[in-house]
Amino acid sequence: MISASTEIPEQIGASKIALSHEQGRIVSAAEREPWLVVCGGFHQHGGMDRANLALAEYLRSSGHEVFLVGHDFDQERTKGFTRREVPRFLGSTALGERGLWQIGKRQAERLAQEHPRARVVVNGGNCCFGDINWVHYIHNGYPSTYRNAPIWIRWKDQFLRAMYRRREALALRSARLVIANSQTAARQVITEVGVPASRVKVVYLGCSPDSRPATVSERTAAREWLKIRPTDRVLAFVGALTWDENKGLETLWRAWEKTSHIFGGNCILVVAGAGAKLARWRSRIAASDLGQSVRVLGFTERVNDVLAAADVLVSPSRYETFGLNVQEAICRGVPAIASASAGIAEIYPEEMRPLLLPDCEDSDGLSRLIKRCLDDLEKWKERTRAFADQLRSYTWSDMAKRIVEVASEANG
Repeated sequence: MISASTEIPEQIGASKIALSHEQGRIVSAAEREPWLVVCGGFHQHGGMDRANLALAEYLRSSGHEVFLVGHDFDQERTKGFTRREVPRFLGSTALGERGLWQIGKRQAERLAQEHPRARVVVNGGNCCFGDINWVHYIHNGYPSTYRNAPIWIRWKDQFLRAMYRRREALALRSARLVIANSQTAARQVITEVGVPASRVKVVYLGCSPDSRPATVSERTAAREWLKIRPTDRVLAFVGALTWDENKGLETLWRAWEKTSHIFGGNCILVVAGAGAKLARWRSRIAASDLGQSVRVLGFTERVNDVLAAADVLVSPSRYETFGLNVQEAICRGVPAIASASAGIAEIYPEEMRPLLLPDCEDSDGLSRLIKRCLDDLEKWKERTRAFADQLRSYTWSDMAKRIVEVASEANG
């Protein structure tokens, strides 16, 4: 069992989400310590990057001086921040992370010397500094599976994963405070990495209060863009297409082969996401009998439009400490089938739990869930609307505020 220090924060319960309310005295500008955040990116295109951008924006709006170290920046939304861009040497993520570790640590040490009360946030194994580590993914807890990958991909993965695990363990164990984005992540930080439970807290990811179900015109425009008829049923998949099949498209594809014929050609699968297996997936789908019923988009900035067109999101992930794609779909009014092992499953209310997949490899079980959802779609949409209202009451700002509160408590 995880200790009380890693319980679900008060803002979120298994079926209840409520706003937190600020208490206490007014803090002068002189008392507001500067913050440094080290992350791969500060933009809207990834769960971790979006969350770190939200934290940075909240800190600045609260009067803190904020320093950012990362690879990629939303140029408009990070305007006015003190930024240090770290290039990815030769375009390599692994070499880029080495630079992020070195430059982030150097910047943190310099800031701590100039401002002894400064706070430093790193993310997992991207940097090592003895303050706050906000972990979104635990390499030591992820069971790597590369069953169909070329041998050189498997060798590369073994080498990189060993390196990532060493860095991660060093960074997490040296942190004064580890913030996990779910109980699932917290449990792995404690059991797989060996961080004392007293140093681990859970803060769930927030969401945009403006994220609403698509209007009729938005839905129509999105379906026209995707060349989908108004009467078609639409399943959406949003996730990276990697060799380890972590996001579960392989399971979904097997389920789709069993399910699509049931709806007589009036059901479309939309796949949004890039990755090393994108070209192979496109070829495989095009060569199948179901190619006409699938839209493979690759990377797209129009995920909101994909969700506007969708009736159901399917996310049978093998490993997911949270699952921001699922949360975003629900906030858009789209029922979401997700793995029961994903972090976001922890906050599914009881009436939504029948849409959780117990075994992420079970394509037969997933096929049954898809049919159950599509057969009674209005019921699941109604339940999703109630869940979405709860989710929207816990915003990105609430998340960031909670992080600041937890950091302050840990600081004594």
